[in-house]
Amino acid sequence: MNRIKKLKIKPIPIRNILNRIKRLKIKPIPIRNILNRIKKIMPKALKVLQILLIVFAVYVMIFTLVSIKNLNNDAGKGFMGFKLFTVLSDSMKPEFQAGDIIISKIVDSKELKVGDIITFYSSNGLIVTHQIQEKIVHESKDAFITKGTNVNQVDNDPALAENVIGRYSFSIPKAGLFFQFLKTTMGYITLILIPFLIIITINGVKFVKVFREFKNEKQKEIEIKKAELEKENKRLFEELKQLKEQLNNTGNNG
Repeated sequence: MNRIKKLKIKPIPIRNILNRIKRLKIKPIPIRNILNRIKKIMPKALKVLQILLIVFAVYVMIFTLVSIKNLNNDAGKGFMGFKLFTVLSDSMKPEFQAGDIIISKIVDSKELKVGDIITFYSSNGLIVTHQIQEKIVHESKDAFITKGTNVNQVDNDPALAENVIGRYSFSIPKAGLFFQFLKTTMGYITLILIPFLIIITINGVKFVKVFREFKNEKQKEIEIKKAELEKENKRLFEELKQLKEQLNNTGNNG
């Protein structure tokens, strides 16, 4: 306590603080300069935004069209030999997990080997994607012992080779959740409708701007022609006036 009392802390007068602040030469940026900079940046920013929105909207549309036709559809040859499926469980985590979309390529079951991850029909008719642990013959048919990498035991029933849909190629993390959201009304409005409305608005603003510029140019052309006509009329009037004076002079001389 005695040490604290011995400390002499001199308060800094407010006047001194204000004087120091005044000495700092800080030039404020005029608002006009800021607005001019914004005007210069805005067209480029809008152009970049428009390109990004178009790319995003096109990507969403293509993804939606491909997904609607091929997602969780085991029939047919798929899209360029690939089939898409939504993952519903974490049995293959960390390879892929619930909410991801996996892409499996159609292959001949004879090409499959131990360690491959395959998509197949289980004995109860569900579509499953698990890893091959062993190749066997089950009830005189080629089959595979399969297992989820996040599960401690193999699947109860072997996967028959004839029930194999394809071999796992890669996954798109959380794309299944994205597609589920996209199928909702809110998803459609957020990811498709709003971007297109923004693009239409940007193009509408550009159209109005171009129309105004065209109108101003036309107005300038009209004013120039009007001025030329007035000048021409004035010249003709002067010529008529001179001609009249010449005729008067000629009459007086006669």
